[in-house]
Amino acid sequence: MRKTYRAEDTKTYWGKRWSRIPADAAMTNASVYPLRHATAAVAASPGRILEAGCGAGRILRHFHQKGCDIHGIDYIPEAVEKLRLADPTLSVSVGDVTALGFPDASFDCVLAFGLYHNFDGPAVMDALRETARCMKPGAVLCASFRADNLCNAVNDWLVRRRQGGGHGPRAFHKLNLTEGEFRLVLELAGFAVERMEYVENMSLLYKFPLWRAAADGRMHEDRDRSAGYALNAPGRFIQDGLMRFFPSRFCNVYVATARKAGDRP
Repeated sequence: MRKTYRAEDTKTYWGKRWSRIPADAAMTNASVYPLRHATAAVAASPGRILEAGCGAGRILRHFHQKGCDIHGIDYIPEAVEKLRLADPTLSVSVGDVTALGFPDASFDCVLAFGLYHNFDGPAVMDALRETARCMKPGAVLCASFRADNLCNAVNDWLVRRRQGGGHGPRAFHKLNLTEGEFRLVLELAGFAVERMEYVENMSLLYKFPLWRAAADGRMHEDRDRSAGYALNAPGRFIQDGLMRFFPSRFCNVYVATARKAGDRP
């Protein structure tokens, strides 16, 4: 386990991030994280879906457009308001995953990408146990967690360097777990892990304009979040090699598919 610190606390960081970009369009690239994993989870446990930590809405809007019964929550009011303005038919609300306002056994599937690693200490278990409470027995949770590995250590070093070498105020930003630690917290919260995948959300190479697929080499977060953070051909060749031979070191998140313990109703 390793903790990442930045100049701002987690809620301030997400508040600023979601405030500066528009609501996402529905994600379209079904071959990449997180849509590929979300689609498989929804197919494995169809019914009512909760997206916990829906952010700018790329996953929420995708399944809503597919006609699924999906509700999104996020603890950043600006993100929720932008989604309501973008599509008033969305079911979305401001909420805290450690204290969800839903009855027991409300959902058949929960999607939670990039959510639980924002909590420090006991709050991680509080969030996972509260998620389990709202799920039906046998319901599927598909969740990602930041990996404690070489890729994220280098990424954190790059950020510290850009922010002045780590001098000045430091606040908790994200928790990094090993695969074994992620499995353990899921099991302690009442889940049976069915699959664990090493996933590149945003490749470390994408941090450098030289390797990006965009013609101008710049990062366009609103577009790239919906379509996927694409590399150019040389970058893709290098990244494919790293993920083929050293996936545990060069993924940046683990994606777990797990079922809530207990028999289906």
